[in-house]
Amino acid sequence: MSVMGVVNSGTENLVIDLTEAQSAQLMEKALRAKAGVALRPKVERGVAELIGRVVEVRGDVLVVEAGRPEQGIDLRSAYCNATLSVIGGEYLFSTHVLDVQRQDAGVLLEVSRPLLLQTWQRRRFIRASVADSARVFIGAPGAFDQHHCEGAVLNVSHDGLACRVEKRAADGREIGETVSLSFVLEPRQGAIEMNAAIKGKTPGGTEGTIILGMQFENVEHASEQRARLASALGSYL
Repeated sequence: MSVMGVVNSGTENLVIDLTEAQSAQLMEKALRAKAGVALRPKVERGVAELIGRVVEVRGDVLVVEAGRPEQGIDLRSAYCNATLSVIGGEYLFSTHVLDVQRQDAGVLLEVSRPLLLQTWQRRRFIRASVADSARVFIGAPGAFDQHHCEGAVLNVSHDGLACRVEKRAADGREIGETVSLSFVLEPRQGAIEMNAAIKGKTPGGTEGTIILGMQFENVEHASEQRARLASALGSYL
């Protein structure tokens, strides 16, 4: 008996990596335009999104002028997920705070300059909804027999999957991090094992849970696993 349910087709937004040259060009345009940037720091107490603008790029440092953070929160060394808005598009990156200088109306943040930016690509998909009993086991890259946590698979496409995990498990993972995934769609085929990159985190709808969006690694040695995935999805079209 399969754990898969309804197969849907349509369009979705997929996060893709830009090249280093493309990223550098966009960063130059962001500086000239004093582009807006939203920073979401990961700190113990939690903090609201910081909205600012790019004011300087020097070497490996990006300088952002932003509003004042909540009183009592130290942003130094904080890891951040960020969204850069420039020339009508949104570009994603991860960074960490190097220094904080307080100003009258806010703060001047020095953060590590990203070498690579990511953006959204709209594309067609075939996605299968799966039963709540379908589990995915998550571990270090390539360590398919050793997992750090597990989640409930919500849907699967040829490119990736979404799963619901406990918040404390999601908090230990960063956007862009590569992990191993082991999951079963068709019991007769056994487990599908592939590395994937974490591309997004959203509230899980149930208190204490987060939905992780994963994009499968597209490498030659994963071709057999991708073929098994395609077979499992294809059997429900």
